Amino acid sequence: MLEKAFKTFLLILILKAPLLSQDNSQCFACHDDKTLTMERAGKVISLYVDQRKFKKSVHSSLSCIDCHSGFNPDEIPHKERIEPVDCSTCHESEVVEFKKSKHAKVGGCSSCHGDAHGIVKTSHSDFVVRCSSCHVKEFGDYKFSVHAGVKNGADCINCHGYHSIKFASSDVCLRCHADKKIVHEKQEFVLKYKESIHGKVIPCSGCHTGHKVLRASDPNSSVARRNISHTCAKCHGEISRNYFESDHGKSFASGFEQAPTCTNCHGEHDIFKVTSPKSKISRANEIKMRMISEIEK
Repeated sequence: MLEKAFKTFLLILILKAPLLSQDNSQCFACHDDKTLTMERAGKVISLYVDQRKFKKSVHSSLSCIDCHSGFNPDEIPHKERIEPVDCSTCHESEVVEFKKSKHAKVGGCSSCHGDAHGIVKTSHSDFVVRCSSCHVKEFGDYKFSVHAGVKNGADCINCHGYHSIKFASSDVCLRCHADKKIVHEKQEFVLKYKESIHGKVIPCSGCHTGHKVLRASDPNSSVARRNISHTCAKCHGEISRNYFESDHGKSFASGFEQAPTCTNCHGEHDIFKVTSPKSKISRANEIKMRMISEIEK
């Protein structure tokens, strides 16, 4: 009796062996068909998987059931409730970061990486280009920026991150602009921004813009000499109006290049409250600033 039961058990194992050792070829026997579809919520969904692309993908070493678990190939559909693949099974830390990001509210992994069945290794620069598919204006501005025009310049990923996408803060800017090895040697004045009055309330992008960051020598730059007064006016509207009504402002507006503008008196990254002895227009420095102004005329 026991011997008969044991033989029956072995027979069941043999018959079920293909199911228990299900491999990708069994899945592709059907899913390599371009006409294979199903209907969900009134929409026709393709179930086709390009086998050639999959074999070239980074996931090619995986079995279909590594991602699509709980599927029964003997039943149609293979699972009563088919849920999206959980990428965190392998990419836990990346998914945790992604869920905290701005992107989590509008898309999923495939929004950037594409179809999971065809993901291939991509260079850093090529992946950055993918950002342009959604962020058209931002990427258009970035292409003309100083960041895009220099070797190893900052790009989308450098400033916003990979999976934990967030708005770039001034601290992100200073990761490079506070490092003499990355930018240039004479940049101590940039570091003064952190202790300035602006460092507490305005991010770098407030003056330099977020994506179309141009050299100060570029006439189209928001911090070019001829544009700086208009940039400051975004916050200091009334003061700006007073300036353009003054002799200094009228001279500057007339095209007189040596006429003083905002930064001549207040500084650039080192702007402090007028009550601070560090301020260029403090009582302690007033005479010095007047002398400089006279010499530069």
